[in-house]
Amino acid sequence: MIYEKRLLQPILNDLDQKRIHAEATATRRKTELYEILPAVAEIDEKLQNTVLEIVKHAFSHGSDARAPLEAVRDQNLALQRERAEILQKAGYPADFLDPQYSCMTCRDTGYVGQDVCACVDAAYRKALTRDLSQNVGFGVTGFDEFRLDLYSDHALSGESPRAMMEEVVAFCKNYVKNFDNNPMNLLICGDTGAGKTLLSAIIAHSLTSRGVRVVFDTAFRMFARFEEERFGRISDDGITTRAYYDADLLVIDALGGEVVSQYSAAVLGDLIASRELRGKPILINTNLSKDEMREKYKKQLSARIDSSFTRVPLYSQNNRGR
Repeated sequence: MIYEKRLLQPILNDLDQKRIHAEATATRRKTELYEILPAVAEIDEKLQNTVLEIVKHAFSHGSDARAPLEAVRDQNLALQRERAEILQKAGYPADFLDPQYSCMTCRDTGYVGQDVCACVDAAYRKALTRDLSQNVGFGVTGFDEFRLDLYSDHALSGESPRAMMEEVVAFCKNYVKNFDNNPMNLLICGDTGAGKTLLSAIIAHSLTSRGVRVVFDTAFRMFARFEEERFGRISDDGITTRAYYDADLLVIDALGGEVVSQYSAAVLGDLIASRELRGKPILINTNLSKDEMREKYKKQLSARIDSSFTRVPLYSQNNRGR
């Protein structure tokens, strides 16, 4: 996974504080306990000396250091057992003097070798979800949140509204499942209140929880960011327009709600072309019909959207507030 510094750094900073606190607490405990149990202090001093012995044998014996090193190791283990027995007899846990890190795998460094620790990865995924919810404007969980029971199961002609929407949700679930192997551009369309933003957010959340980097923004705010950068300004949240090009999935919410200019149309065309070249899909939701799309955007751009995006029509039913 590619970790965005804006979200990753606060997690690492938090781990730094936890590590400092754990190690300071361990130092304070040692100072206090050494006065109560001086035998533990003596053993700790011996343990420190065994480390020096290991280094000395490694340099002085070279390849023949195995036997003396094993002897030092056995001595070290015996001292650790003696130390644990003294602590337990005095009513302390065996690891009382060890730093109690929040993650014992990485010892609150955030890394195991050169790799990001699982604790950081888990925290980063939660940060992605929070970031997505802030951008969407409401919290999202999964496809269960899309309420199919709001649609009638009575068919007027052909399939019922509920059956139609069940097919749409099944398609979107399959889109998420096969995203890594078959990313495609989606155009979710329908009238106001049909659930376009909710369904887009659910798809985004489902992919984000798997570690897919999703950028979700309204068309209005996205084009405003491009305008700001065009005149040398950076938005308060520090996000640059580079994110729209680099995300694994770009979700553009409410396309058509913005004031279309020659510049914004050019930006949209460049985003589509650039991301297609890199195999990075876009999900657009809009309440514009095909004819309205052609009227609002250049003929060439609307034709590009029509040919490059898989259209996902939602049943026209306003479920807002229900």
